[in-house]
Amino acid sequence: MEWHLDKKIIDFGFDDEDTIVIDWNDGRRSAFDPYPYMKGAMEKLLDEDYLKLAYLTGYGRSIAWPGNLDFGVQLLYEASVTDSSETPLPPRGPHMRWSPEALIVRLKFAEDGKILVDWSDGTVREFDAWNHANDDDIEKFVDPTYLAQARVTPERDAIVWPDGERFDAKTLYERSAVVGFEPSAKHLARGALR
Repeated sequence: MEWHLDKKIIDFGFDDEDTIVIDWNDGRRSAFDPYPYMKGAMEKLLDEDYLKLAYLTGYGRSIAWPGNLDFGVQLLYEASVTDSSETPLPPRGPHMRWSPEALIVRLKFAEDGKILVDWSDGTVREFDAWNHANDDDIEKFVDPTYLAQARVTPERDAIVWPDGERFDAKTLYERSAVVGFEPSAKHLARGALR
């Protein structure tokens, strides 16, 4: 299959050999071996715990890691091998799978359209709202005044703005960089975090 600008990542996971298995918007499933690319700054990916903190950026444009490391869609598409298996997509890393028990605790606003979200599971994640905005809404997400209007829903399952803009918990959780862990004694006792 040939690369075109309209290619987007729908979802991804890791197989037993830490190969990144990717589902694409054109129906293709592919397997990308990250190891040949783990040089220079990307050497951090040799740490399996760090590798498994991968998340999908807005609109499926890249797979990224905390600290501004990423593989763009063109590289992932062209350097991967088509996988014709019909098995379910393997899971993401253990700290990158949202469950309904993970609720939003509080928001903090950073620079450049970024929102720090504290979660009930003890993780702190940096969500790039600008990167998830559509073309019509992109300007408002770089406005700190607009960002500051965000509120957590009473159910703690989304953040919303007065104009109706909304990001659901699953998107906020799975498409954000983990920037810290603050596990409570309750979560450690339940084994929610390793």
